Amino acid sequence: METFKILLLTVAVIAAVKSQNATDGSKPTISLKQDPEYPEIYTGEQVILTCSITEQTSTQWTYQWKKDNTEVNSGGQIYNISSATMLDKGSYTCHISRNGVTFSSEPNNLTIIEPPQPQLSKEPQWDLFYPTEKVTLTCSINENPNDWKYRWYKIKDKLDNDISISGKTLSINSAKSSHSGKYMCKAKHLRRSAGTKPAELLELHISGK
Repeated sequence: METFKILLLTVAVIAAVKSQNATDGSKPTISLKQDPEYPEIYTGEQVILTCSITEQTSTQWTYQWKKDNTEVNSGGQIYNISSATMLDKGSYTCHISRNGVTFSSEPNNLTIIEPPQPQLSKEPQWDLFYPTEKVTLTCSINENPNDWKYRWYKIKDKLDNDISISGKTLSINSAKSSHSGKYMCKAKHLRRSAGTKPAELLELHISGK
């Protein structure tokens, strides 16, 4: 009986030593990669985290994912965020186990931000324009404007054919009454799947309507 107790104690000590992530230097190399590797992810974008072991092993590993030290998924090597929200930001780690021994990756800090909000302005900033006057609307984004493709809209109406659009700028070279109305812009990132929310509506008043 005493021999059996000693054996159980020995097994428990060995398991405890192994569970300390192999501090004797035998810990496998665990890689946690983020795709895409942008330092900041916009809401609505897809993010894939992949956990892998550098060393070649024949053993089947069990994977577990944690966010801010709370288990979020244990389905395999890949943690997929199909459409990021602000709730997805945090520190992610993956944990691999076999035969009761667990190894952990370094944390990956995932930063989620909202796409920039476009601002719509007019020049000149008059409340009322007269026929033949020039009006310019500008859709501004507080980031590199060349990273975005701009779209222009006129609420409940089509843009007049004589309106000129060049990226973030909409130009009316000779105003007329049909140009009156509410205008709106939004933008889509050229290299990413992110898109902005619409800018606040800007209303033009042209005399004669």
